[in-house]
Amino acid sequence: MITDILKPILMKTMTNFLSHTTLSFAVVLLFSMSLSAQNFFTSKTQSSIGEDANFIVPEKYEAFEIDEARLMAHLSSVPMEFTGKETEKTIVLPFPGERGSMEFTIVESPIMEDGLAAKFPDIKTYRGQGIEDPTAVMRMDITMFGLRAMILSEHGTVYIDPYFEEKSPYYIVYEKNDFK
Repeated sequence: MITDILKPILMKTMTNFLSHTTLSFAVVLLFSMSLSAQNFFTSKTQSSIGEDANFIVPEKYEAFEIDEARLMAHLSSVPMEFTGKETEKTIVLPFPGERGSMEFTIVESPIMEDGLAAKFPDIKTYRGQGIEDPTAVMRMDITMFGLRAMILSEHGTVYIDPYFEEKSPYYIVYEKNDFK
């Protein structure tokens, strides 16, 4: 008789426990997936990319593969600068660097005349402002030839350039002082 009374209470307690545990696990999983979804750069070694000579050869650099499809999807929601919408929506973009990852708030920053921009809609230019390092300013362009970026800060100048002359998903990150 006591078993009959305790059984429904025990079942309800177990069900609540499992549903809260499952919900907690789902929240943690989604949070970790959203964090990892923001990483568009995968570190590579020269041997994993191939033995072809790279396009730009600094003395010291890091090689990366960029998931351009995910990056472009992320950038599609970037606000346009000087529209007043920059403060309404903050888009954060992490960039690899020799001193570790750098994060920037990004806005689309067109530099072409309207008629030329209409003729070449796949050419996009962006401006970034450092988050952890407020002295860091980034300029980036994405064209049919790939991504290029320059980051200026009190710590020096960092470049992101294509690894090969022809378009590929591989890029190098290097400091100005390492290119002689």
